[in-house]
Amino acid sequence: MKPSIYIILLLFISCISNEKSNEISTSTEETKQLLEETKIEYSYDTSLIGKNFYDYDEIIHYSLIKEEYNSLKKNRKSSLKYKAQFDELDSFLLDRPKEINFLKFVESKFFIKRDVPKSKFIRIDSILIHKVPPEILDAAGCIKVFRDILVFKRNKTVVGAAKICFSCGGEVFLRTEQPTQFDVYTNIGSLEKVLENKK
Repeated sequence: MKPSIYIILLLFISCISNEKSNEISTSTEETKQLLEETKIEYSYDTSLIGKNFYDYDEIIHYSLIKEEYNSLKKNRKSSLKYKAQFDELDSFLLDRPKEINFLKFVESKFFIKRDVPKSKFIRIDSILIHKVPPEILDAAGCIKVFRDILVFKRNKTVVGAAKICFSCGGEVFLRTEQPTQFDVYTNIGSLEKVLENKK
């Protein structure tokens, strides 16, 4: 083979290599940009550290009834009524509200209502306490479906509420006073154990 052909082949291979390198570089830059755009900003009031989330004397726990949900999901194609109900329920389960405006919705046949015994309040208080935020927050690896709702009351008046996804540790904690939504750093798994008598 002539030397000129070798030179042509080397130039061709070099061009392909450069193209791939540029593609990888571009892909990496696009990924970095996407991560920056989707980055969640967390703010935290350090004066809250050591304080409980709520001042309450009653907790009500609402849990999604899976059989009702699955039945509605199965029948949603049979009528517009069922479809509308399913869409509304599904939207509620995925929603991250900024205010406590959903309590009427959980008073439905899709949720079971239970009063949390006062004997569990001390353990719950030890979990729902403002802590120093960690340096790194691990993103939950699932789509958050908030199947559990806790409603906190004092003197029969709602002071706060939480929507929780125990599957991935996702939560939204709200209160009636301003600011209504606040960031938390707590062990949701421990809370589930207390509520479900697993520990």
